[in-house]
Order: sequence, then structure tokens, then C-alpha cells
Amino acid sequence: MSGDETKIILLVEDEPTTRASVSLILEKFGYKVRTANSGEEAVALISANNPVDLILMDMNLGMGMEGTEAAQQIVAIRNIPVVFHTSHTDREVIKKVHGITRYGYVVKSSGTYVLLGAIEMAFELFAANQKLENKMEELHEREALYRSLSEASPLGIFQANLVGNWIYANNILKNMLDIGSEEIIGQLWRQSIHPDDRKKFFQEWEATISEKRKFSLDFRLQKPNGDILWIHGLASPITGSSGRVHGFVGTMENTTEIKQTQDQLEKARESNRVNQIKNQFLTNVSHEIRTPMNSILANCRLAQKEELSPRLNDFLKTINDSSVLLLKLLNDILDLSKIESGNFELEKIPFLIHEVLDQVYEMLSNTAIEKGLILSYFISPKIPRFVLGDPLRFQQILVNLVGNALKFTNEGSVEISIDLDEIVGNTAQLRIEVIDTGIGIPPDHLERLFSLFSQGDSSTTRKYGGTGLGLAICKRLIMIKGGSISVNSQVGKGTTFTVKLPLEQYFDEDTKDILLELSPGTSLTRSTQPRDRMVSESTQDISSVPDHDVSINPENRVALEHALREFSELICKHDLSARSKLATIRELSEGSEYQKTFAQIEACLKRLDFKKAANMVEAIVSNLRISPDKENI
Repeated sequence: MSGDETKIILLVEDEPTTRASVSLILEKFGYKVRTANSGEEAVALISANNPVDLILMDMNLGMGMEGTEAAQQIVAIRNIPVVFHTSHTDREVIKKVHGITRYGYVVKSSGTYVLLGAIEMAFELFAANQKLENKMEELHEREALYRSLSEASPLGIFQANLVGNWIYANNILKNMLDIGSEEIIGQLWRQSIHPDDRKKFFQEWEATISEKRKFSLDFRLQKPNGDILWIHGLASPITGSSGRVHGFVGTMENTTEIKQTQDQLEKARESNRVNQIKNQFLTNVSHEIRTPMNSILANCRLAQKEELSPRLNDFLKTINDSSVLLLKLLNDILDLSKIESGNFELEKIPFLIHEVLDQVYEMLSNTAIEKGLILSYFISPKIPRFVLGDPLRFQQILVNLVGNALKFTNEGSVEISIDLDEIVGNTAQLRIEVIDTGIGIPPDHLERLFSLFSQGDSSTTRKYGGTGLGLAICKRLIMIKGGSISVNSQVGKGTTFTVKLPLEQYFDEDTKDILLELSPGTSLTRSTQPRDRMVSESTQDISSVPDHDVSINPENRVALEHALREFSELICKHDLSARSKLATIRELSEGSEYQKTFAQIEACLKRLDFKKAANMVEAIVSNLRISPDKENI
């Protein structure tokens, strides 16, 4: 209630004359007076939430409830100042008053100004109490915010007095040290410091206290069960508005895993394994630290926008600084990992799926033949011929999967199948399967098959060699492209790897019509058994090229040879516009036996068999050179 508003006083008095005279006095000095004849009536008025700023209560009401009892019920209902109006001043009465209200009493026989002074003092004391309670509530809220931030932090947080004894420690720190709430307060926690680190710890802490500076130290703690923890400790002085240091607030970060990883990295440098261990460290640490640390930083920034005491601001600043430091450490490790891994990006260029697969076949078919295995592939006619992607990485995936299958297969076959699951928009979802009849993989080894440095078991490494990186790399490449890889295996019967890979179909304005004509294409297969061959499901029969043809007009022979050479260059570049040159070539060779061969070449181009088309063109060019009539041209 503002000071400009008329204050309402509830006068509880059973004697009519006193009630009337006191009411006149209060009204004369600007108060609004409400009256009650009994304690019951006063309680009822307050219970009904009537506006009242102060109660002047007769202690000795004649009938019913005593004034002291009514006052006790009223203050339990509402926080309101009660001043007792009494005729008695003995010690028992005073003791009774002080047990109920902090606003005192006034003797009825006192003068007007004594009564008014007691009332004004009660109003001032009540206002001061309200202000104090509001401040206390605000402090409690801020303390609760600090405590919640402290408990949410992944760091151990403590507060110490000037001599370094802990007066607060969060639950993270208690759990970290495995020490109870009573033992962690004071000096007992110092017994957990590793004996070899105590000297440097106390020297640094004493210097921090004497110089009132920040504390920063890496040291070891020994838990009651004997476990050793590496700790990175930070602390900052708590200063008041006068600049005087009142104590310290700090954090303790369990860096045991980081220390262990650092030791592993040192050993790894000696055996050329540093990059892989850093990646392992990154996997173990980054997700565990980054997400909660970002949350802590965000909440710290929100809290710092509030009007906080310098002490609480210091607490939040220390939490924020420690969190930023930890994030910087993590980001540095991430950057180092990216640099050492090459931070490569996948290319996005058009390429022929069957050409890449044919290259893989050529690379690995000798291995299959040497081991007496059947290596074969099948490309579904549904597969788009040209796609956008990274042909080298696509080849790398196939080489790894097929190479592994050949390595672990001693008899039987290795089959590669590429089919189409679906087309969504312009993206073709390919399903690639590599099926072998090899040794198979035990079920308990399947889960870690794609982990770094992992193979079926140690005997596999000894017998077949390898680093265990191939499948891990395959999985990462496939996942970067948005695909997936899975495996199904039976020991002694064989293994099937299934890759699902999304690739964009490629259409160029110059070749769009030709590509549309090619899709769906013809299915392509190739096998090392019984002999290497390329089979087309097309019904067209490609016959051999005639040895020579003398029916070509001598004037056209040179022009035809020149046109065929240009045509051959386009074919070797896998340029689909080569088909547009066929009309001119047929015109130059009109009436010759080569017309049938040119029809066969066009059929090869339609199914993108550039290799066979190029061989046939080269054969025709050779025949033109050795023709008997060529010397007369």
C-alpha cells in the first residue's frame, strides 16, 4: 500500500466508550477506522479478506476469544501488524505479547501521542520487514538459481573461505571424490590429494591466498577405494564492493580420461596410430561434454542478465570461464582431427555406374582367377546409366567390399549385384549387394565389424592380414552420402553385405534425349567363369567387322577415315553426342558392307558399351588403311 493512501486500522475493543474515543483519535489523525467488538468478529473480518493495514487489539476482551488468541489466528491468516492495547504492563503480559507479535503494545492510559507513535512505529517496522523479506526472497531465488546451475554443471564446484577450507561443494564434486557431505566440508577433503602432489598443491594454494590471485593446477586425487583421478582445478577470489577478498569459488574437472588419452596419444606417435586414437578420443569425449557445456553456457548468460550481487556474478563468471575453457579445448581437438583426417569433400560429377563396376572387375578378376573363384556382377536394367556423385569414392567402396569378400573366400564365388530400390524425385536409391561363399562371421563379432582396427577376431588378422580399417572407412563414406550398410552372415556358409546408396540421376541438355532413350537400359553381367565375357540382353547380334571394303568411293575414303577418327575420339571420351556423327559417316560409306557394322556400333552406344564400339571403329579405320585401293587415293 503506498504512503499516499489512507491506512485502515481495525480496532478490536469490547468496551464501547474506549472504542468510540480511540476511533475519534485515529480518525482525527487521518486514519480510516473499522471496529470489531470481539476476537471472533475480528478473525471473521480478516478471513473475509477485508482491507486492513494494522490491527489495534485489546488483550482482555470481555467475552469469548481472548485478544492474544485472536491475534495468533489473524497472523496465521495474513501477514499484518498487530499492536496490543492493554491496561496491564506486568512482565507476564509483556512476555506474552512478544511471543505473538514483534510490533509491541501500548498502554491504554498513555496519551494520544504515545498511541499514535506506537502505531506509526508499527507501520514503519512492518514496511522494513516487508522490504527485508522481499530481499531475502530475492536472495533465496538467486541462491536457488546458483545452486541449480551448480548442480547442472558437469564440473565439480566448490566455495572456500579465506584459509582454503571448503564451505560448499556440489553433488558432482562429492560423487567425484566419493566423500560424504560432512567429510567434504572443511579440510578433510585435502587428505584425498595424492601424496606425490600435495607439496605442489599447497604451495600453489598458499600463493593464491596470500596474493589473492587465481588458482590453476593439474593434480591427482586418490579415492577411498584407491582409484586415482586426474583433476584440473580452477579458483578465483570472491571480492566485495570494497575490493576486499571474502573467499574463493572454483571448479574441479575430472580430466582422467583426457590424461589417459594423452598418454595413449604419446604411445601412438611411436607406432603411427595417433590419428586413429584422436578420433577415438573425440568420439568418447565430444558428445559427453559439448551438449551439457553449451547448456551451462547458455544458462550462465541468461543468469548474468539478471540483477545479481557481485558475489553471485563472480560465481557465474567462474562457471562461464571454466566452461568456455573446456569448450575451447574440445574445439581445438576437433580442429586437429579434421586437419589430420584431410577434411575431404565428396565430388559431385556425372559418371557411369557400369563403367566403375567394370573397372573394379578388371582390378580384382585376376585375384579371383588365381584363387579359382567365380567373380561375377549383375546390373539391373532399371539402373540409370549416368548418375551424379564421386566415382572414386564409389569405386573405393566396391573395391573394399569385393576385395574383402575375395580375401575371406577360399572356394565358390563372389557375386556383385546392383539393383534399384526406388526413385524419389531425381534421386535413385541403389541397392548394392556383395555375396560370397566364404568363411562367414560369428554373430558376436558383427557389432564391432565396422569399428576402427576391428576384424572378425585376432586369428583373422594373423591369417589374412589387414588393419581392420576398410569396412570402417566404407561405412563413413556411405553415411556421408546419406546411405547405409548392413551385413548378414553364417559361419562356414558365407556373407552378404548390403549397401543402400542414394545417387542423383544425371541429365544434360545436350544428352537428355539420348539418356532418356537409354533408361531403362539393358542389364549387364560379367563373370570369370567359364570365360570372361560381356553379355547383353539385347537381341541384336553384333557380327565381326569386314576385313576390307573396296566399294567405297575413293574420293570419300579419306573423308570417311577423318570422320571415323573424330567419331572414335568422342567414343573414347564417352561423349553421347557421338551418335549424331553416324549420319555423316553412313553417307560417306553409302553402299558399302560397313553399313551393317555401323548399325551394330549404334546399338553398342545405346547400351553405353563404349569399349566395344571403339574397338569396332578402330577396326574399320585399320581396314581402310590396308585397302588395295587406298594407294590410288
